[in-house]
Amino acid sequence: MATSINPGLRQRTVLFGILCWLCVQALPVAAAPPDQRPPLRVHQGQYFSYSMPRGWSANETTNGVDMLAPDQVTGAAFALLLGGFGQTSPEQFLQLVLNATPDLQNARILATKPLPPFPGVMGLHWQVIEAELDYAYRGKPARAHATVGILQGWGQYSAFIRSYQAPTATWESSRYWLPAVAETVVISNPRQVAGVDQVVLPGPIPHDYIYGDYNRAWEARSQSSERLSRDRHEATLGYERTLDTATGQYYDMPYEAYDPARGGYRNPLRPEEILERAPLGE
Repeated sequence: MATSINPGLRQRTVLFGILCWLCVQALPVAAAPPDQRPPLRVHQGQYFSYSMPRGWSANETTNGVDMLAPDQVTGAAFALLLGGFGQTSPEQFLQLVLNATPDLQNARILATKPLPPFPGVMGLHWQVIEAELDYAYRGKPARAHATVGILQGWGQYSAFIRSYQAPTATWESSRYWLPAVAETVVISNPRQVAGVDQVVLPGPIPHDYIYGDYNRAWEARSQSSERLSRDRHEATLGYERTLDTATGQYYDMPYEAYDPARGGYRNPLRPEEILERAPLGE
Protein backbone atom coordinates (compact mmCIF):
# COMPACT_ATOMS: atom_id res chain seq x y z
CA MET A 1 0.00 0.00 0.00
CA ALA A 2 1.13 3.56 -0.68
CA THR A 3 0.99 4.55 2.99
CA SER A 4 3.67 2.00 3.85
CA ILE A 5 6.32 3.49 1.50
CA ASN A 6 8.84 5.81 3.13
CA PRO A 7 9.46 9.27 1.60
CA GLY A 8 12.96 8.42 0.37
CA LEU A 9 11.74 5.39 -1.55
CA ARG A 10 8.86 7.43 -2.94
CA GLN A 11 11.31 10.01 -4.27
CA ARG A 12 13.54 7.38 -5.84
CA THR A 13 10.54 5.62 -7.36
CA VAL A 14 9.35 8.87 -8.92
CA LEU A 15 12.81 9.59 -10.34
CA PHE A 16 13.01 6.05 -11.76
CA GLY A 17 9.66 6.55 -13.43
CA ILE A 18 10.89 9.80 -14.98
CA LEU A 19 14.04 8.20 -16.30
CA CYS A 20 12.09 5.26 -17.77
CA TRP A 21 9.69 7.60 -19.55
CA LEU A 22 12.38 9.87 -20.93
CA CYS A 23 14.45 6.93 -22.20
CA VAL A 24 11.73 5.43 -24.38
CA GLN A 25 9.45 8.33 -25.31
CA ALA A 26 10.30 10.22 -28.50
CA LEU A 27 8.61 13.31 -29.88
CA PRO A 28 7.11 12.85 -33.35
CA VAL A 29 9.36 14.66 -35.81
CA ALA A 30 8.03 15.72 -39.19
CA ALA A 31 10.09 15.07 -42.30
CA ALA A 32 12.16 18.15 -43.06
CA PRO A 33 12.78 19.62 -46.50
CA PRO A 34 16.40 19.11 -47.67
CA ASP A 35 19.09 21.52 -46.50
CA GLN A 36 16.98 23.00 -43.71
CA ARG A 37 18.25 20.95 -40.78
CA PRO A 38 21.63 21.97 -39.34
CA PRO A 39 24.18 19.60 -37.77
CA LEU A 40 23.86 19.50 -33.98
CA ARG A 41 26.96 19.68 -31.81
CA VAL A 42 26.75 17.44 -28.74
CA HIS A 43 27.42 19.05 -25.35
CA GLN A 44 27.92 17.37 -21.98
CA GLY A 45 26.78 19.46 -19.03
CA GLN A 46 26.89 18.79 -15.31
CA TYR A 47 23.42 17.22 -15.21
CA PHE A 48 22.30 16.77 -18.84
CA SER A 49 23.68 16.08 -22.28
CA TYR A 50 22.14 17.96 -25.20
CA SER A 51 22.80 18.86 -28.83
CA MET A 52 22.33 22.19 -30.61
CA PRO A 53 23.47 24.01 -33.76
CA ARG A 54 26.77 25.83 -33.79
CA GLY A 55 26.46 29.39 -32.50
CA TRP A 56 23.65 28.65 -30.06
CA SER A 57 24.00 29.30 -26.33
CA ALA A 58 22.76 27.12 -23.46
CA ASN A 59 21.92 27.66 -19.82
CA GLU A 60 21.90 24.51 -17.67
CA THR A 61 20.64 24.15 -14.12
CA THR A 62 19.97 21.13 -11.94
CA ASN A 63 16.36 21.24 -13.22
CA GLY A 64 16.84 21.63 -16.95
CA VAL A 65 18.44 23.16 -20.03
CA ASP A 66 17.50 26.22 -22.10
CA MET A 67 19.01 26.48 -25.60
CA LEU A 68 18.77 29.70 -27.61
CA ALA A 69 19.74 30.67 -31.17
CA PRO A 70 21.57 33.91 -32.02
CA ASP A 71 18.24 35.55 -32.93
CA GLN A 72 17.39 35.28 -29.19
CA VAL A 73 13.95 33.79 -29.92
CA THR A 74 14.41 30.43 -31.67
CA GLY A 75 15.21 27.76 -29.12
CA ALA A 76 14.39 24.58 -27.24
CA ALA A 77 14.19 23.66 -23.57
CA PHE A 78 13.64 20.88 -21.08
CA ALA A 79 12.72 21.27 -17.42
CA LEU A 80 12.13 18.72 -14.65
CA LEU A 81 10.46 19.05 -11.26
CA LEU A 82 10.56 16.39 -8.53
CA GLY A 83 8.48 16.16 -5.38
CA GLY A 84 5.90 18.91 -5.84
CA PHE A 85 3.20 18.80 -3.16
CA GLY A 86 -0.50 18.56 -3.90
CA GLN A 87 -2.50 17.71 -7.01
CA THR A 88 -2.10 19.09 -10.52
CA SER A 89 -2.70 18.24 -14.17
CA PRO A 90 -0.53 18.76 -17.26
CA GLU A 91 -2.71 21.70 -18.30
CA GLN A 92 -2.45 23.33 -14.87
CA PHE A 93 1.31 22.81 -14.70
CA LEU A 94 1.78 24.30 -18.18
CA GLN A 95 -0.23 27.37 -17.20
CA LEU A 96 1.86 27.69 -14.03
CA VAL A 97 5.08 27.66 -16.07
CA LEU A 98 3.73 30.24 -18.53
CA ASN A 99 2.67 32.57 -15.71
CA ALA A 100 6.01 32.22 -13.91
CA THR A 101 8.29 32.86 -16.93
CA PRO A 102 9.18 36.58 -17.01
CA ASP A 103 10.29 36.55 -20.67
CA LEU A 104 6.77 35.57 -21.81
CA GLN A 105 3.95 38.05 -22.27
CA ASN A 106 0.37 37.51 -23.44
CA ALA A 107 0.79 33.72 -23.49
CA ARG A 108 -2.09 31.73 -24.99
CA ILE A 109 -2.65 27.98 -25.16
CA LEU A 110 -4.06 27.55 -28.66
CA ALA A 111 -4.76 23.81 -28.52
CA THR A 112 -3.97 20.74 -26.44
CA LYS A 113 -3.98 17.05 -27.30
CA PRO A 114 -3.79 14.25 -24.73
CA LEU A 115 -1.35 11.43 -25.37
CA PRO A 116 -2.00 7.88 -24.12
CA PRO A 117 -1.10 7.45 -20.42
CA PHE A 118 2.35 5.96 -20.08
CA PRO A 119 2.93 3.38 -17.32
CA GLY A 120 5.46 4.29 -14.63
CA VAL A 121 6.12 2.16 -11.55
CA MET A 122 4.10 1.04 -8.53
CA GLY A 123 0.91 1.33 -10.59
CA LEU A 124 1.47 5.02 -11.38
CA HIS A 125 0.97 6.43 -14.88
CA TRP A 126 2.27 9.51 -16.64
CA GLN A 127 -0.45 11.88 -17.81
CA VAL A 128 0.93 13.62 -20.91
CA ILE A 129 -0.34 16.32 -23.28
CA GLU A 130 0.98 18.19 -26.28
CA ALA A 131 0.15 21.89 -26.55
CA GLU A 132 0.42 24.60 -29.20
CA LEU A 133 1.20 28.06 -27.84
CA ASP A 134 1.74 31.62 -28.91
CA TYR A 135 3.12 34.56 -26.94
CA ALA A 136 5.48 37.48 -27.06
CA TYR A 137 9.01 36.33 -26.14
CA ARG A 138 11.05 39.30 -24.95
CA GLY A 139 8.62 41.47 -26.89
CA LYS A 140 8.80 39.49 -30.16
CA PRO A 141 5.87 37.40 -31.50
CA ALA A 142 6.62 33.67 -31.18
CA ARG A 143 4.98 30.26 -31.58
CA ALA A 144 5.81 27.20 -29.51
CA HIS A 145 5.06 23.52 -28.98
CA ALA A 146 5.26 21.86 -25.56
CA THR A 147 5.00 18.30 -24.30
CA VAL A 148 4.05 18.21 -20.61
CA GLY A 149 3.90 15.20 -18.30
CA ILE A 150 2.71 14.70 -14.73
CA LEU A 151 3.34 11.69 -12.49
CA GLN A 152 0.97 11.89 -9.52
CA GLY A 153 1.04 9.78 -6.37
CA TRP A 154 1.12 9.81 -2.56
CA GLY A 155 0.02 13.44 -2.36
CA GLN A 156 2.99 14.57 -4.48
CA TYR A 157 3.76 14.97 -8.16
CA SER A 158 6.70 15.17 -10.51
CA ALA A 159 6.59 16.96 -13.83
CA PHE A 160 8.55 17.61 -16.98
CA ILE A 161 8.10 20.01 -19.88
CA ARG A 162 9.92 19.69 -23.19
CA SER A 163 9.40 22.57 -25.62
CA TYR A 164 10.65 24.43 -28.68
CA GLN A 165 9.83 27.86 -30.08
CA ALA A 166 10.53 30.16 -33.04
CA PRO A 167 9.48 33.60 -34.26
CA THR A 168 5.98 33.53 -35.69
CA ALA A 169 7.33 34.54 -39.11
CA THR A 170 9.62 31.48 -39.33
CA TRP A 171 7.57 28.97 -37.33
CA GLU A 172 6.38 26.86 -40.26
CA SER A 173 9.92 26.19 -41.50
CA SER A 174 11.60 25.93 -38.08
CA ARG A 175 9.11 23.41 -36.67
CA TYR A 176 10.45 20.72 -39.02
CA TRP A 177 13.78 20.41 -37.21
CA LEU A 178 13.40 22.06 -33.78
CA PRO A 179 11.74 18.95 -32.23
CA ALA A 180 14.99 17.04 -32.77
CA VAL A 181 16.92 19.68 -30.81
CA ALA A 182 14.48 19.49 -27.88
CA GLU A 183 14.57 15.69 -27.93
CA THR A 184 18.37 15.55 -27.54
CA VAL A 185 18.22 16.61 -23.87
CA VAL A 186 18.99 13.51 -21.79
CA ILE A 187 19.63 13.15 -18.06
CA SER A 188 23.30 12.22 -17.69
CA ASN A 189 23.66 12.68 -13.92
CA PRO A 190 20.65 10.99 -12.27
CA ARG A 191 22.33 11.10 -8.86
CA GLN A 192 22.11 14.91 -8.69
CA VAL A 193 19.50 16.03 -11.20
CA ALA A 194 16.63 18.08 -9.77
CA GLY A 195 18.27 18.03 -6.34
CA VAL A 196 17.63 14.32 -5.80
CA ASP A 197 21.00 14.03 -4.02
CA GLN A 198 19.63 16.23 -1.24
CA VAL A 199 16.93 13.69 -0.37
CA VAL A 200 17.78 11.16 2.33
CA LEU A 201 17.54 7.75 0.70
CA PRO A 202 17.95 4.23 2.09
CA GLY A 203 21.51 2.96 2.25
CA PRO A 204 23.00 1.37 -0.88
CA ILE A 205 22.77 -2.35 -1.49
CA PRO A 206 26.04 -3.99 -2.60
CA HIS A 207 24.60 -5.02 -5.97
CA ASP A 208 27.94 -5.87 -7.54
CA TYR A 209 28.83 -8.11 -4.62
CA ILE A 210 25.54 -9.99 -4.85
CA TYR A 211 24.69 -9.78 -8.55
CA GLY A 212 28.00 -8.84 -10.20
CA ASP A 213 28.43 -11.82 -12.55
CA TYR A 214 24.74 -11.83 -13.44
CA ASN A 215 24.76 -8.10 -14.22
CA ARG A 216 27.83 -8.39 -16.43
CA ALA A 217 26.25 -11.26 -18.37
CA TRP A 218 23.05 -9.28 -18.76
CA GLU A 219 24.94 -6.23 -20.02
CA ALA A 220 26.62 -8.35 -22.68
CA ARG A 221 23.26 -9.77 -23.81
CA SER A 222 21.63 -6.32 -23.85
CA GLN A 223 24.09 -4.76 -26.30
CA SER A 224 22.05 -5.89 -29.31
CA SER A 225 18.89 -4.41 -27.74
CA GLU A 226 20.76 -1.17 -27.04
CA ARG A 227 21.87 -1.02 -30.66
CA LEU A 228 18.30 -1.54 -31.89
CA SER A 229 17.06 1.13 -29.48
CA ARG A 230 19.68 3.59 -30.73
CA ASP A 231 18.84 2.90 -34.38
CA ARG A 232 15.12 3.32 -33.70
CA HIS A 233 15.73 6.59 -31.83
CA GLU A 234 17.91 7.97 -34.64
CA ALA A 235 15.38 6.94 -37.29
CA THR A 236 12.65 8.76 -35.37
CA LEU A 237 14.65 11.98 -35.14
CA GLY A 238 16.33 11.77 -38.54
CA TYR A 239 19.72 12.46 -36.96
CA GLU A 240 22.70 10.11 -36.52
CA ARG A 241 25.22 10.40 -33.65
CA THR A 242 28.78 10.75 -35.03
CA LEU A 243 32.26 11.40 -33.65
CA ASP A 244 35.20 13.59 -34.65
CA THR A 245 37.98 11.26 -33.46
CA ALA A 246 40.62 14.00 -33.73
CA THR A 247 38.94 16.28 -31.17
CA GLY A 248 36.55 13.91 -29.36
CA GLN A 249 33.59 16.13 -30.34
CA TYR A 250 30.25 14.42 -30.99
CA TYR A 251 27.76 15.66 -33.60
CA ASP A 252 24.16 14.75 -34.40
CA MET A 253 24.13 14.85 -38.21
CA PRO A 254 20.89 15.06 -40.26
CA TYR A 255 20.36 12.13 -42.59
CA GLU A 256 20.23 14.39 -45.64
CA ALA A 257 23.84 15.50 -44.95
CA TYR A 258 25.11 11.97 -45.73
CA ASP A 259 27.61 12.01 -48.62
CA PRO A 260 27.23 8.73 -50.56
CA ALA A 261 30.32 9.48 -52.61
CA ARG A 262 32.44 9.54 -49.44
CA GLY A 263 30.39 6.96 -47.55
CA GLY A 264 29.70 9.12 -44.50
CA TYR A 265 29.12 12.55 -43.03
CA ARG A 266 31.58 15.36 -43.68
CA ASN A 267 33.07 17.05 -40.61
CA PRO A 268 31.41 20.50 -40.22
CA LEU A 269 34.78 22.04 -39.27
CA ARG A 270 37.02 20.07 -41.69
CA PRO A 271 34.86 19.03 -44.69
CA GLU A 272 37.65 16.94 -46.19
CA GLU A 273 37.32 14.52 -43.26
CA ILE A 274 34.54 11.98 -42.61
CA LEU A 275 33.02 11.58 -39.15
CA GLU A 276 32.84 8.15 -37.56
CA ARG A 277 29.72 6.48 -36.15
CA ALA A 278 29.56 7.11 -32.41
CA PRO A 279 29.98 4.04 -30.19
CA LEU A 280 27.01 2.65 -28.28
CA GLY A 281 26.11 4.61 -25.17
CA GLU A 282 27.45 7.93 -26.45
